[in-house]
Amino acid sequence: MNKQSKLTEKATRMPDIRPTQWDEIINKYLADVEPMNSESARSHRFGMLLNQLIGFEPGFIESYVSGVEKYLKVKQKDRILKGKADNLFGNVIIEFEANMPKKLSEAEEQLCRYVAILWSQEHPDSRKPYLGIATDGVRFYTYSPRIADTAKEVVPEDVHLHLLEKADWTKFQPYEIYFWLDRYFLRKEILHPTSEAIVGDFGVRSHAFQTTTNAQI
Repeated sequence: MNKQSKLTEKATRMPDIRPTQWDEIINKYLADVEPMNSESARSHRFGMLLNQLIGFEPGFIESYVSGVEKYLKVKQKDRILKGKADNLFGNVIIEFEANMPKKLSEAEEQLCRYVAILWSQEHPDSRKPYLGIATDGVRFYTYSPRIADTAKEVVPEDVHLHLLEKADWTKFQPYEIYFWLDRYFLRKEILHPTSEAIVGDFGVRSHAFQTTTNAQI
């Protein structure tokens, strides 16, 4: 039996009627978001994209929007850590900046702060495996947060971000952007178990692998 080409493998993952819609929606999004100067504008436009592409699940966008203005606060010894996550829903924390990678270090600091606040409110034995994403809406840096000490109190300096993936959407095809979003935010699509899909979901650079490895340390 002849081995399928990678192109054929990718094609089998795509639904029959939506590629043209993806092209129009995603190209419009990229044209809109690139010149935006504020983080809030980029965040809002990204939320609109999610609604258009994977907003079929009831309550999904509502959960997303409710996280935009969510305040986090926890008492840390003699001080109060306060954070305002740009976006927080489920286990995914997104920090928007207007210019990547120029402001990447600032975004990483904020992600560490948010994770520290959240983990400080959770029992050390049952902390959620948060996924951190720093982005300007076009360039995405995905992290698996780690902490060496499992003590109850966590400060931002305790949190280390392990880089899982860098994704520049200007170098992606629209269908690749769709499946990237689906993989991190919803997983609506049933994917064929290709080597590419398995490595992305469970390989050494995946969030699942890093979370499991860190839990065993």
